[in-house]
Amino acid sequence: MAMDWNEDANEFAGFLRRERRDELTGLPTMMAFMEQAARQLPMGPSSFLYFNVENFRVVNQEFGFTAGNHLLVRIAGALEGSFGPVPMARLNDDRFVVMTRQPDLDEKIQAVIETVEQAETRIILTVKVGIYAPPPGASDIAIILDRAKLACDSIKGMYDQTIAYFDPAMEEQRSLQTYILTNFYRALAENWIEVWYQPEIRAATREVCGFEALARWRDPVRGIISPAAFIPVLENAHLIDRLDLYIIQHVCEDQLRGAKRPGWKSSHISVNLSRVDFQLRDMLGEIEAICRAYSVPKGYLHIEITESALTEGDEFLKKEIQRFHAAGFEMWMDDFGSGYSSLNNLKDFAFDVIKIDMAFLRDFETKPQTRVILEAIVDMAKRLDIRTLCEGVETEEQYAFLRSIGCEVLQGYLFSPPMPFSEEHTGEVAGADRAKLLVIEDTAAEPYFRNIGRFNVLASQPITHWDDPSKEQPLALGILEVSENGTRRYLYASAPFQELADTVGFLSLEEAAMGYKKKDKTTAEQRFWQLVDRAMQSGRRESMENFIGGRAYSVRMAVIARDEARGVMAVAIHIVDLSELGVQHQRRLLDIAARHMLQMYTRLDVFCEDGRAENLVVDATQQRIMDRYQTNVGSLQEYATMYIAPEDRKRFLAFYDFATVEERSLRARSDHTTAVFRVLDEATGAYGCQMFTLIPFRLEGKRYALSCVRRIDNLDRERSTEGFEK
Repeated sequence: MAMDWNEDANEFAGFLRRERRDELTGLPTMMAFMEQAARQLPMGPSSFLYFNVENFRVVNQEFGFTAGNHLLVRIAGALEGSFGPVPMARLNDDRFVVMTRQPDLDEKIQAVIETVEQAETRIILTVKVGIYAPPPGASDIAIILDRAKLACDSIKGMYDQTIAYFDPAMEEQRSLQTYILTNFYRALAENWIEVWYQPEIRAATREVCGFEALARWRDPVRGIISPAAFIPVLENAHLIDRLDLYIIQHVCEDQLRGAKRPGWKSSHISVNLSRVDFQLRDMLGEIEAICRAYSVPKGYLHIEITESALTEGDEFLKKEIQRFHAAGFEMWMDDFGSGYSSLNNLKDFAFDVIKIDMAFLRDFETKPQTRVILEAIVDMAKRLDIRTLCEGVETEEQYAFLRSIGCEVLQGYLFSPPMPFSEEHTGEVAGADRAKLLVIEDTAAEPYFRNIGRFNVLASQPITHWDDPSKEQPLALGILEVSENGTRRYLYASAPFQELADTVGFLSLEEAAMGYKKKDKTTAEQRFWQLVDRAMQSGRRESMENFIGGRAYSVRMAVIARDEARGVMAVAIHIVDLSELGVQHQRRLLDIAARHMLQMYTRLDVFCEDGRAENLVVDATQQRIMDRYQTNVGSLQEYATMYIAPEDRKRFLAFYDFATVEERSLRARSDHTTAVFRVLDEATGAYGCQMFTLIPFRLEGKRYALSCVRRIDNLDRERSTEGFEK
């Protein structure tokens, strides 16, 4: 006769209680496990594993307790499947412990994790495992389990770590945490926590334009306790608001004491607030009360909030920042770049200053990417009208670079470490080099330097539009794709580039791309397509000056990508309107001069007696050889080899004898001397006659020669050759 189901269940539950087993999973209870482990511990080396499913509560909340119980049973089964009949137990909720002597622990743990993940696929479960191998002679199972738990807790919230082995430093860290919490109020009452100040340096002047207030715990028992040790503990214990208000109160007290001294020079102070502060108190009301009590202007304090404390869509904190702004406080984002959503934070929160995290400078000398990122941050901040401060500056090279890109304020050990408050300084403070004092900037000069800081030295047109970034014109940039079968199309064209297509007479970019097929191309169009061909052939950056639609332009091109399989390449084209470089009343003169130069000459170079050479103008048929050589001789020999007909080269080099150019000009009763040589056209591969003119002149005591080259017709050739031969 079958038993009633309720009677079976009750009997089974009684069996589990008698056997001291968990009624849900069937694993031994905590007490049973400890007895088993104590009996087996003397038998040889063993390891204790502490398992924790961090986000187990989500399963109960989202899918119900039945799903949670089912998952716990699966975890127990996974442990038994991986480790076999060894002491193990479910401690409470989602915590399990295993004692084992088996090798290959990592593989067995990974098998458990995979089983758990497959047991509940609707969310991503995070399993953490702490491991402790007790030394010979250990007998206290409670201490052993506690150390395995310490190892497990040490990687809590770390998504890239699953397993942690116990380290004695973990116990020291817990001991320190306990000491901090036990003695925190006493530390405040007896001023064991001090306020130290680190100068903030104006990059342009190297003067102190403010200080950051930092907490330093000088303990009578443990010595200096690092902020990295006590601040996270106070945040987790929801005591950080008491520390931050204590710091702000002491900052105001220090300034009140200093202001009583003759010649005292005050400066802005930035103070740090935690996100937890805003959850625990009305921080604005508390800080305003402190400022009133010590007669400190609210604008004197700058409020820093760590970037990692900000989360997207945090409406509460966004409103708190707005309240501080409305009350007259500046709000700074600290440690910019250290969190996961820095760019979102700039979009969602209103900050006056971003403090670039010191981590960016740690690899400054070895990673060139650092400079690119820092430039981008400063450029972006200026476009958003946000000031920049970079932390962690330690070398003169770092200082020079940050200053060159327009970072306004710097902080770091190059200038000064944090220092205790001193009432003695008036207009100067000691820096890292004690022999040199740092001058404190007059706070009245701050608006002046803020206006200077808004000037973006990284902008393409910093002078013209620095006061209104929205007016800055985009560059005339295009990307032309050229295929082996002759097809050409524009993959990208900025608005100014498209306008330029209209200027030269094309109705559309499609027509501009096909313009190279026209038989009746204008001179400007011919030179443009010759430059495209030369850039494709040389693989180098090529450039020329051109005259289009009555205006002078500099055209630069470079192949930026190739697809050998498809037989296509992409050519980037940058066109600069030279007429815009001068002021308005000079534009007409520049246009006229450019028109004549570009119509008459294919090349203009300047040579100096000290060996320097510089190219001024070159059309699409030749290269800027002068840019690649340090001496006249080298550039002229290379030019002769590349472009002058072999039978003319000796005569060509003799013509460019700068020691005799003035004498030859006088002999010809002229201010110049002229010759004709046969020159290679790279676009066609043919030689054609061109006239070379040397015009000697003196400038600041040095002798120079302007070299002008142009194509000639038959009459020019006859006259010039006749003159040269005579």
